[in-house]
Amino acid sequence: MSGRAGYGRPGGPRGFRGRPSGSGGPLGPGRPVEPAVGIAGRLDRGPSYRCRRAELRLEAALREVRRIVWING
Repeated sequence: MSGRAGYGRPGGPRGFRGRPSGSGGPLGPGRPVEPAVGIAGRLDRGPSYRCRRAELRLEAALREVRRIVWING
């Protein structure tokens, strides 16, 4: 069997665009076949990791907003 029809995706069981499965985001197209593995791996990092990532995303968004406001005057 070629890559077709594996797990119902045209790319087959290798996942999204030829990457191995498990390489996507937390809920992205590259979820691991066994979800418990991915969940356990994320829980190992603890809640502070999630807070830090959220903080970084917020800072990036604020920079973008300031830039737009500055451009628009």
